[in-house]
Parts: sequence; structure tokens; C-alpha cells
Amino acid sequence: MIKTLVPLLLLLIEINQCFAQGRISRDSMTALLKKAPAFTIYNDNYFLTGANLNQRINSDNADAKFQISFKQRLTSLMLPLKTYLFLTYTQKSFWDIYKFSSPFSETNYNAGIGIARPIFKNDVLIGALALKVDHESNGRDSIESRSWNFISLNYQSGITAKTSFMIQIWCPYRVANKNLISYIGYGEARLRYIVRADKLIVDLIGRKGAVGWNGNLSTSLSFRPFKFSNQYLTVQWWQGHAENLIRYQEYTSKVRLGLTIKPIHSIFY
Repeated sequence: MIKTLVPLLLLLIEINQCFAQGRISRDSMTALLKKAPAFTIYNDNYFLTGANLNQRINSDNADAKFQISFKQRLTSLMLPLKTYLFLTYTQKSFWDIYKFSSPFSETNYNAGIGIARPIFKNDVLIGALALKVDHESNGRDSIESRSWNFISLNYQSGITAKTSFMIQIWCPYRVANKNLISYIGYGEARLRYIVRADKLIVDLIGRKGAVGWNGNLSTSLSFRPFKFSNQYLTVQWWQGHAENLIRYQEYTSKVRLGLTIKPIHSIFY
């Protein structure tokens, strides 16, 4: 699987050299890294609530899902090969708010450290390449424990002014649940299309499991109602396996609605 994905990643980088992500020069990028806040949003932060599509709505299949995600840049472009070091943390919780006493069914914790390098062509920024080491678990023990570790290579860039993509491939190690990879696979692809600048965004995130038709796809439509804000109203449709770690083998199809806070600053810096 890894031997197949690496050439694909290299091909995407080569194709993308025809397109520039904005017009950020090498000097401007250096200045941005010095001026931009070191502590920023990493993945989307959101609070969503909804229910299964294929069942009658009740307290057993309706819930809330929320995510907190941030990134801390530790250095600027001062490391070898003009790279920079960063930390990431993402926490995703599933909350049975419609049940008596409103218990949390699970929380997944994902911490990582990485090194990133902006990619330039003719002194214009076209993307960023990152190498990361991550740990993800649900913080439980005994038979409900779910955890895995992975080393990943991540490339992201713009295809056009309105369309950007990210592809990440990973090499798992110390996987506590041996068949977990059958459902989450060896990589993830993301595609973002800006329907209307700073107003309407479509996000697609997909994983192909290592076995059969296992995997998942998340489709989100986000609308920004206020002009001076990074807050969006979001409809998210999740379908597939491994939305959470505790029931990664279960197939779900769920639609949720809520509020999303998106990063203001580019993930490149």
C-alpha cells in the first residue's frame, strides 16, 4: 500500500507545480512566519448535533460531536533545509446529550509533532510538505482501549484559486487493535472547494480501509453568515467506518448541523 501511495504523492506534487497557491513569494513567506501567531487553529473546531439517516430519530442514535484542534509552531524557517517544527493536538468527543444524564460516549485524543517545509516554484509558494509522528487513543483501558501510532507524510496545496487538496499517507506502528487498519487504511485525502469566497465552502475528507469496502467519507457544507468572522454554519454528512475508535468496525450514516470555527491563517504557516 505504501509503495503505491508514495509515487501518487510525488505525481501530485509534480502536477501541482503548474498552479501557484496565491502569489506568496519566498521572502513574503519568511516574513509571514515571523509575524503570524505561533498558536493557531489546526483542523476545524466545531460543535455539531444530529442523528442517523437510516433510523427513526431517538435518544439512542442522536448525539452531539465536537472537536477542538490547535497547532503550535515552535520555530520559523531556521532548521536545516529551511524547515520548521510544530506541535498539533486534536480532541474529538461524542456526547449523548439526548440521553438521561447526558453522558459522553467517547473522546478520542490525537497528539503529534512534525517538521514542515514550504514548497516553492520560481520563488512562489505552491504548497507544503510535512513529516509527522502521531499518537491517537481513546484514553481507556482493558477491552475498551483503542490506540495506534503512526508516522505520516503530508502534502497540501492549491489546484486552482478555489480548489485545494491534501493527501496524507501513514505507516502505522504499535497498533493496539490489530484490525483497526482494515477500517482506517494507510492514508487520507482532503479536498476543499470555495463556492463563494469567504462565504460558502465544501469540504470532502475520505479514507479507504485496507480491506474490502471499509473506509469513510465526510462531506461538509459550511456557510459564513457574518462578514467579519471565521465562524460558519455547517452541515456534515458522515458515512462509513471508524468515526470514533470505540466502535470502529460499525458502519454509520449520520447527518449533523452546527457551528464550525475555521482557521484564519494558512496551515502553511
